[in-house]
Amino acid sequence: MISKTIVFVYLPGEVKAVPAGTLTLNQFSNEISSKFIYGSRYTKRHNAIALDPVSLQFKAMVRKPEEEIVPRNNLHLFGAFRDATPDSWGRRVIEKQFHANQLPEVEYIKHSFDDRVGALDFRDTPTSDEKKYPFNRVLNFPYLLDCANKIEHDEPVPDHVLRIFNFGSSMGGARPKAVVEDDFGLWLAKFKAKNDKFNYAKVEHATTRMAHECGIDVPETKIERAADTDIL
Repeated sequence: MISKTIVFVYLPGEVKAVPAGTLTLNQFSNEISSKFIYGSRYTKRHNAIALDPVSLQFKAMVRKPEEEIVPRNNLHLFGAFRDATPDSWGRRVIEKQFHANQLPEVEYIKHSFDDRVGALDFRDTPTSDEKKYPFNRVLNFPYLLDCANKIEHDEPVPDHVLRIFNFGSSMGGARPKAVVEDDFGLWLAKFKAKNDKFNYAKVEHATTRMAHECGIDVPETKIERAADTDIL
């Protein structure tokens, strides 16, 4: 299976992403390889940045026009691109949508939402627009907690529930999570995982508040209680 994806990037100081190049993925059975070509117009931008500081440098070295670049250190995918795709929780949610235990790598890239954390975005064509989605305003935390537990234990859940949790698939990390919205803005709700050995929500909340007291710029956090469980 060979697939091509256009990689977009939000450059420093910009609010609109621009196409940076083409990522080609080759996947046959469990064998995966990839290559990337920078767009010639992108490399001429005065504020263009290297998408991967290890494998995709271009200002510190001479690149030929349309040069095909492969990942270093025998990696099957460039580190920056893999970091921009869903981790274990997001992958589990996407797999539930397809009723599969594992999918080709390109499917995880294509079906993670465009609002992912970070500067990279993946689209079908160089002229594709950024997608906009309404965020989940269902702040019924016992219901969301129950759904997260069902996804973790591979139990059936309705399609509309998967859409709720798919908004969190692009946020990275292994823990169950969903992006929710209230009158004050967007929140990343993080739920208890089945293998937790302590109260991660309270520990992370306390750590964040301690960092704030030390003068470190951190996001606002709060604890919600649902079904005798703490949610961050």
